[in-house]
Amino acid sequence: HSSRVCDAARCVRAAVKTAATMFLQLALTLLLCLGAAQRARVNPYGGSDSEDLEREIVEVSADGLTEEDWETPIPMSPGAKVDRELAVLEMFGRLPDDQLAGIEALDLVLAAWRLVKPDLNQTRVEELLAPVVVAANAAWLTVGPDKPIQLRARALVQAISQHVRPAEGAAPILTGAGVYETYSLPGVLESGRGHCEGLATLYYVVGDLINVDVAMINLPVHTVVQINTSRHLTVDAAETTQSIFVDPTKGATRSLFKVERMNGLRPNAARDGGPYLRPLSRRQLLALQANALAFAVVKQHEQRSGPPPPLSMDQLARVARLVATLDPDRPESLETAAVVLSRHGDHASAAAHIEHAIAQADAFGAPPEVIRHYHKVRREVSDARPY
Repeated sequence: HSSRVCDAARCVRAAVKTAATMFLQLALTLLLCLGAAQRARVNPYGGSDSEDLEREIVEVSADGLTEEDWETPIPMSPGAKVDRELAVLEMFGRLPDDQLAGIEALDLVLAAWRLVKPDLNQTRVEELLAPVVVAANAAWLTVGPDKPIQLRARALVQAISQHVRPAEGAAPILTGAGVYETYSLPGVLESGRGHCEGLATLYYVVGDLINVDVAMINLPVHTVVQINTSRHLTVDAAETTQSIFVDPTKGATRSLFKVERMNGLRPNAARDGGPYLRPLSRRQLLALQANALAFAVVKQHEQRSGPPPPLSMDQLARVARLVATLDPDRPESLETAAVVLSRHGDHASAAAHIEHAIAQADAFGAPPEVIRHYHKVRREVSDARPY
């Protein structure tokens, strides 16, 4: 008799558990459907709700306008679209980091790349990103928090590398060719390959979405990521015992000892308050994206062949000033600002930026060929200055 009672109790518990599971699944499905419906209602043009912030607000008389009229996109020329996206980026650039922290990293990254791709569809980017996020989250959770951080990081690297791999050949940033495909997050997801900045941005955005603490770390002409440490910590050895670095272009983990000696970095560069070996702030994240596209576009202006550049020189100068404001001590950003502003005719600012870039590179380190390149830019800036 007692065994039959126990069996009945187990059956009841199983039935209750099954019903609860089905209810949770139904509730989750309902919430997703409601979210999609709300998204479609708020933004009938596709993309994310953040894109609504970028839509121009115009004051017109409401007399005689129907709901359909209000939902019709305002026709704009390509140049006007770029001006709109540039205004959005400059708005983000005026916000302090504590306010930018409340904005998803993906939104900030796409805000920059819409300068050269004004019709960039966020929904499409999210679709390409979804399988990477699912694989990375599964890998991170499967290894478990009780395992060494090296094992968890390697599992994360392997999961992401199944979808996106390092691009072959030299980085195109010196020529400006192929920057969108290998340095921008949308381009990396579309092409399945990327160079350091594009891959590091992917790790950062994925970490942001799966709640894994990932920081982007600038080195001289290179970017790596640091996993499992606060974005606001420096890289002192005592603070990195439970963290690990990943060089995304190699798909391999690196110790702090190795990272501190990469690309001509000076000893104690981070401890001396330099621009390297520190977790990037959200403002620096914006600067990194805008710097890559600005350098690519100015190279298009210099070549004077092929399709017309997506930004005019006036627009490009605004981007260069923004980059120098967001990350005023990084030599790579300062060099870009110098090249663009010299070409635009702001010779005084160009000269100041390249001098500061050389001083920073001398103080904190860079490969010899990069320092020679900065001196070459200084001569070009000086030669272009009217006397």
